[in-house]
Amino acid sequence: MKKLLTIVLASIVVALTLIAFIVPAVGHSIDVPPADTVEVTTISEDSYIPSEEIETVEIETVVIREPSLEDLKIMMEEQQIIKDEMHAQAEELRANGYTDESIEIQDLKKQWTIAHARYNEYKAKYNEKWLNSDEFWAQKYEENPTGTYIWRYMKDLGYSDAVCAGIFGNMMLECGIEEAGSFDLKWWVYDSSTWFYGLCQWSKTYFPEVYGADLEGQMNCLRDTIKEQIDEAGFVYGGYGFGYEEFLQLEDPAEVAVCFAKAYERCAAQHVWPRRAFAEQAYEYFTN
Repeated sequence: MKKLLTIVLASIVVALTLIAFIVPAVGHSIDVPPADTVEVTTISEDSYIPSEEIETVEIETVVIREPSLEDLKIMMEEQQIIKDEMHAQAEELRANGYTDESIEIQDLKKQWTIAHARYNEYKAKYNEKWLNSDEFWAQKYEENPTGTYIWRYMKDLGYSDAVCAGIFGNMMLECGIEEAGSFDLKWWVYDSSTWFYGLCQWSKTYFPEVYGADLEGQMNCLRDTIKEQIDEAGFVYGGYGFGYEEFLQLEDPAEVAVCFAKAYERCAAQHVWPRRAFAEQAYEYFTN
C-alpha cells in the first residue's frame, strides 16, 4: 500500500512539473531583444595577425632585357652550329647507306629545320635592331639594301673598313652588271657557258656547294673559304709567308682589292687593277 502511494505521488509531481513549463508558453509571446540591442562580435583581419613582429622578405624584381646586337649575333652563331652539326651527321649517315627517308635522317632534318627557323628569327631581330639604332645605316639600307647587307655582314665578321671595301670592290666588278663598278650587286648572276656564279663568280667546278645559293648562303661561303684560299695563294700577292692574317692587316682598300683578286678570285692580270678604284669608291660610300 505504501509502495503504491509513493508511485502515485511521484506521478503527480512529474505532471505538475510539466504543466509549469508548458502553461507559460501557451498564449504568451517570448520576449526577443530588438536587433539593435544584440551584441555582435566581429573579427577583423588584424585579429589573425600574431602579436609578434613579422619578418619582412624582400623579393628581387627580375627585369627581362631585350637582347643586344652582340647577344643576337651569339644566338645566331649557336643556331648555325646546330645546323652545321645536323648537316654533318646526316651526310655521315648517307655515306653509311642511310636514305633520306630513314628515321635517323628525318630526325636530323627536323632538328635542322627548328634551328634554321630560330636562326631566321634572330637574324630578323638583329637586322631590325641595327637599322633602328643607327640613322646612317638605315639610310644606306634604304638606298642600297643588298650592298649594305653585304658590308654589314663583313663588319660583323670583324673586318676593318679597308678589308670590307677591298672585297666589295671585287664584287662590284664581278656582278655589278648594270655598269662596271655598280653598287647594285646582282648576286644571282651566272655565266651559263663557264658556270661561274654569284658575288664572287665562284666556279661550279671548285665551289659546287655555293652554286644556286642565296645572298646569305654566298656570304657564308665567303666566310668559310676565305682563310683557306688566301693562306694557300697569298704568296702571289705578298710573297712567301703572306696569308690570311696578313691580309686582314692591310690598311689600304686598293691594296686589299688587289690581294683579294690575286689570292681569292685568282682572276687574269688585266682584270685586277680596275678593282682598286671600285674599292676606293666603296670605302667612300660606306664610311661617309
